[in-house]
Parts: sequence; C-alpha cells; structure tokens
Amino acid sequence: GEDLEGLGRRQRRLKTRVSVARLKTQVARPELVEAWDNASSDPVLLVALKGRRNSVPVPGHWRQKRAYLQNKRGILKQPFQLPTFIEQTGIQKMREAYAEVDGDKSSKQKQRDKGRPKM
Repeated sequence: GEDLEGLGRRQRRLKTRVSVARLKTQVARPELVEAWDNASSDPVLLVALKGRRNSVPVPGHWRQKRAYLQNKRGILKQPFQLPTFIEQTGIQKMREAYAEVDGDKSSKQKQRDKGRPKM
C-alpha cells in the first residue's frame, strides 16, 4: 500500500497487475494464458472461462487498432481474369471495341445516349 501512494491511477493499475508467469502458476490450464489476459479485471476467472467446454474463442482481430480487414492498403490487387469459357466467346474484344468508341464521347453525350438510346 505505501509504495503506491505517490503514483497516478495508470501507474498504480500497472503495478498491481499480476504477471503472466504468476497467472500461469495460479490457473489449472496454463497453456490457455495469453499475453494480454493479465490486463483483465479478473484474470483467473477469464482463464477459467476460456478453459470451459464449448467456449468459443474471441477472434484475433478484436485487439487491433485498425478496423477489421482495413489493413490491405499496400497490397496490389490482380486485375480480374475472365474464366476461359467466357473468354472464348470473344465478348471481351467486343467490349473493348465499344469502350474505344465510347471513350471519345464527352460525359454529356454519354448521359444523352443513356436517356435517349439510338435503336
């Protein structure tokens, strides 16, 4: 008690936190203890609940700072490849030819063609 008096709330909480090694000696199944379990308000109960039958583990991304699946920014995505049976029909060449013709038009002309298509 006396050595914690001059400390702030955060330092006091970190000092009173049980170490992972000590937590492993206190529980029945030490292989279930993970590095962040000692930060729990009741770490012994947490590990006991993890050891229960039919308990579902929490997904690993729960402690990440970034939102789930939002860290794929630097990975270059391969362009979509048409399946071979569709590619053999020749539809891709037709679409590319149409895109060349359509690419020369202004956005105003494209919108006009959408509203009043030539039949």
